[in-house]
Amino acid sequence: MICLPTVSGAACARSARLSVAMAIAAIGLAHPALAEASNPAAAGLEQPVPYPKPLPFRLGNPPGGADEATREKAKAASAKARADRELRRMIGQMLLVGFHGQSKGSAYVQRLLGEIRTGDVGGVILMERNIDRAPQIKRLVDLIKQAAAKQPPLLIGIDQEGGAVQRLRSRQGVRRFSSAWMLARGGDINKARQTYESIAKDLARRGINLNFGPVVDLRINQRNPIIARMNRSYGRNAENVAAFARIFIDAHRKYGILTCAKHFPGHGSSLSDSHKGFVDITKTWKEVELEPYTLLRGTGHLEMVMTGHLYHERLSDEGRWPATLSRAAIDGLLRSQVGYRGAVITDDLSMGAIRRNHTVKEAVVRSVLAGNDILLMSSPARSGETISKTIREILIAAVADGTIPRSRIAASYHRIRELKRGLALNSLRPTKPSAPIASGAKPEPAPQPERNPRNPG
Repeated sequence: MICLPTVSGAACARSARLSVAMAIAAIGLAHPALAEASNPAAAGLEQPVPYPKPLPFRLGNPPGGADEATREKAKAASAKARADRELRRMIGQMLLVGFHGQSKGSAYVQRLLGEIRTGDVGGVILMERNIDRAPQIKRLVDLIKQAAAKQPPLLIGIDQEGGAVQRLRSRQGVRRFSSAWMLARGGDINKARQTYESIAKDLARRGINLNFGPVVDLRINQRNPIIARMNRSYGRNAENVAAFARIFIDAHRKYGILTCAKHFPGHGSSLSDSHKGFVDITKTWKEVELEPYTLLRGTGHLEMVMTGHLYHERLSDEGRWPATLSRAAIDGLLRSQVGYRGAVITDDLSMGAIRRNHTVKEAVVRSVLAGNDILLMSSPARSGETISKTIREILIAAVADGTIPRSRIAASYHRIRELKRGLALNSLRPTKPSAPIASGAKPEPAPQPERNPRNPG
């Protein structure tokens, strides 16, 4: 390096040392003797201000940051979605509904089939409007069962008691069967067994797996318009009624058909018809009307119980609530006193006793709170929506706002699952032999001419 005359000797020396250090660094020399020269600090030079080290590259933010909060929110949303789907599935099993139409050409039938496929409906009831001739019924039932192929067994119910209440008749290739009263009055157990086996066989051939019977109401009031006058009761003696009810149930079990004892706590003493309006049994009801249920429970014959729209001041919650909407009647009397632990279904919530005195929302919510497991609504919605959608939305909202505990829905779902277990296995549990007809029963009055009202059940 050459120093100009204008540069002092000390400055020139410092510049020379710096040049040497830079050259050593550039060629990567590492000899110990040159270490001092390669170190600007050792050379007495000012050190340059270092740039900050770059942060390591990461995807997302460090733990505890906004990204973790987002993940937690996503997990919570996923858990809620699963819980909502599970709630909807449980509620679906609680709905047994009626519908319009007789074939897949019906828009209402198509909507119903869609709900069945997704598990939003647990059962259907066949009414006269759904029934034409035998081939049509089989096609319709097959269509419904195909839609439910990936779901728990679907309940396909009908009222086929015999006598006045018989949905399938000669037009559908089914003969007219004797009423309960006619069979019991004759006292012929074999004839009763043959009758009920024929009924059950007819249902099984058509794919129907639930018969809404037997009627176990006692014939206490001879002028009762819906039980006695229609010959739907086996009589006044509770043991006889239970005996014939066992024959009915055993015959249906032989063909894999579920049954439903009705109408709890007893419609036989009433003065009026719950299909038409409010029925008060406070002054007429007798505790003996519970005996058929107790006797059938004792022999394992209660598969399902249907509650009646019957008001009794001692069996009602605060207010004038019929048994269907009263916890005192179902969770109290039926489950605690009678000791029944199985599934409970409402009588049709479309009937006058409910429809004329309660909103759909009130009837649905109170039915569940009272202890019913399955809600029966035979009348479809008049709008384009299905009645099942209306009921489902009411129940989901009631759980969301805390009116109905989620545990209450889960309890019903468990009982329904147990009820359907036999259908899934295509067999129903065996029972004890039917008890003999009680001796010494009082003679019964002559049976009344049988009628066929539009929609008894």
